[in-house]
Amino acid sequence: MPHTKNLNLHRLLIQPFCKSGFGEGSRGNMIRNKKWLKIIDKFNTPDTALVVSAWPVEGKNAVNHGIAWYTKMTVIEMAKKQKKRFVILAETNHDNKPLLLADGRVLVLRVFDNTHKSLYPRILRWLTPFNKVKRVYVHSEFGANGGLIHFAMILPFLALIKLMRKQIIFYSHNVIVDIGMLAGHLAIPAWQNGIFNLAIRIYYKTLSILTEKIVTLDPSLGAKLTKFVARNKVVSLQMPVEVKKSMSKASARKKLGISLSHRVVTTFGFVSWYKGTDWVVDNVPQTIDLIVAGGKSYSLANKSHYMEYFDKVQSRVRKSNNITLTGFVPEEKIGLYMAASDLIVLPYRGLMGSSGSWSHALSYGKPFLLSKPMRELLPTNVISTQKLVFGLNEQGAKYIEKVVKSTTKLNNFAKFSKQLANERRLEKLAVREYNELYAQTTI
Repeated sequence: MPHTKNLNLHRLLIQPFCKSGFGEGSRGNMIRNKKWLKIIDKFNTPDTALVVSAWPVEGKNAVNHGIAWYTKMTVIEMAKKQKKRFVILAETNHDNKPLLLADGRVLVLRVFDNTHKSLYPRILRWLTPFNKVKRVYVHSEFGANGGLIHFAMILPFLALIKLMRKQIIFYSHNVIVDIGMLAGHLAIPAWQNGIFNLAIRIYYKTLSILTEKIVTLDPSLGAKLTKFVARNKVVSLQMPVEVKKSMSKASARKKLGISLSHRVVTTFGFVSWYKGTDWVVDNVPQTIDLIVAGGKSYSLANKSHYMEYFDKVQSRVRKSNNITLTGFVPEEKIGLYMAASDLIVLPYRGLMGSSGSWSHALSYGKPFLLSKPMRELLPTNVISTQKLVFGLNEQGAKYIEKVVKSTTKLNNFAKFSKQLANERRLEKLAVREYNELYAQTTI
């Protein structure tokens, strides 16, 4: 590495890592910086995959969303099994320490603040030390906390990466074809729907020009995307499942203070209109216990319309004697709530992305019910999919009650959940993802 490049990279290293002892304060810190300079140079090769994404923050009560979990799960699996090298440019956290994982094949650099105006310039600066890397994999939600401005700047950001002569593979975690689906979620007036829908069309058309491939995490989302993008540009994967062993229901209920005689329905995910939290707290029958395993939406927490919505949900929970609102559930406690539950219910009002909560339910082999808008996630070769869905109406609420009180139905649905989990095992789907997107230097 030329001396000037070394110096520039050294300065770049200092800024994100200064809080963790990687600054210029002592000879020891300088030596450690030299160590990371060598490691970064080692990863600067044409066949290294550079990924821009959220990455999980470790520790108690760490708030991690689905993109962070998905990226870590698939990247670690591909690095270990396929011997592929990955560089992850991720968001900053409490210490910003660089990490070497998967036997030294995954380098995680925490370099950007996804709420700050420096988000995109900072990432672009970090592409310089990796000038030999040919492909950049960008996950759509890495700047979600930055709001509408950051979302609007994603296309210029991708254009600048393309000008650096790098191929871009874009993971579109959400696919929206009609903004009306999110009217209650984003508080968008009906008269603005046409304007936003035109913007959506322009967005996807431009995205297809700037990228080599656009990736979705469910075939139904890929089909929606082809309304705007050529079919050969779209790669439709599936959300992989890590099959996990569950603790006993008795142990989980004892820890949570729930009687074994109660019937418990749980809904996972951030409290939001889109995920139907208000519907389920308003309609769950008094004869069953409801656990709302989630907290405030990280992307909407500062919006007045959302805080009004969240306060209404909280008020409804306080007035009930059968509903528990847990607040954010850290990853290490997901298994606890899964084990304590008889039935997992996902009352989404629309489908714009594959559900991480559903994947967790499959991981633990839990019986589940999906709202009708989520029916497209179910495999088409299942004859009785109608038994696994419910309407967001009075009849739907009664059906949830009927299922959770039927041991036979719960057992049958659990068998199907385990079958589907086996078909979508991480080990299997990671091979497909690698072959489709990472195996070759050029697409």
